[in-house]
Formats: sequence, structure tokens, C-alpha cells
Amino acid sequence: MEVQSQGNSYAAILSLILGAVPAVVFLYKQYKQRKQEAEKPEPFPEDGIFTLESLARFDGRKNPICLGVCGLVVDVSTSENIQAGEGYGKLWAGRDATWSLATLSLKAEDANIMDFKVSELTEEQHKALAGWYKHFTTKYTIVGKLKEYEGWD
Repeated sequence: MEVQSQGNSYAAILSLILGAVPAVVFLYKQYKQRKQEAEKPEPFPEDGIFTLESLARFDGRKNPICLGVCGLVVDVSTSENIQAGEGYGKLWAGRDATWSLATLSLKAEDANIMDFKVSELTEEQHKALAGWYKHFTTKYTIVGKLKEYEGWD
């Protein structure tokens, strides 16, 4: 009698485990789908117009890595030198790098500086900015423009 009771207990436990497997699989698939949706990058603005605020979301964490240069927004995700949260990526990812590039600054606080005019740059700064502009706009895809540069010289 005791052996039969023990056998029934094992059968009940086995039934419980086998019955739970589909529920666990279902829950795992739901979790995986939600995680993929949460990780899906947002598209670039349809009209191609970024603001400094919207550009900040393109820092390589969830979305592609973009930076601003002379009013253009460039997708630099394919760059080996610009990675999210480190090196140049820490300085310029999701930010306007124009002033930094013109002044050859590696200070984080020099990104997103907008209160200057090209005419105020020295000849060396102008050459540096022109070189970086050419580098970024010919090597990488231009994905938009920065609204803050409307009417910029």
C-alpha cells in the first residue's frame, strides 16, 4: 500500500512539472518578445530634423551613435573609434561636436557649444573644422540636420 502511495506521489509531482513546462515556455517567450521590443532602436526623425535633445538619444546605448558637425547629423555607428560610453563616444556620441572639432578639444564640456560663429575661428581652427567636416560627411551617412543651426553662418 505504501509503495503504491509513493508511486502516486511521484506521478502527481511529474504531472505537475510537465504541466508547468508549457506555462514557463509561454512566459519566457513573452519576456523575450518584450525585451526585443524595448531594445529596438527608434527611427531617425522622418523629416531629418534633430534637436540637441533628440540627438542625445542617439548615443549608442539603445539607438545608433550619431554626432553633429556644422549643423549636420552623422551616423557614426560603424566607426571603430567612436563607441558608446568610451573614448570619443563618451565625448561626442549624441552631441554636437562642432566646437570640439574646431578647437581640437577633448573636453566633454566643449560638446554642444553653440555660441560661436565660424568667422570668429582662427585660421587653424577653421582648417581643423573643415578637415573634420570632410572626414565625417564623406566617410559616414548624413542622417539629418540640427535645428539649432538654422540661420547659422
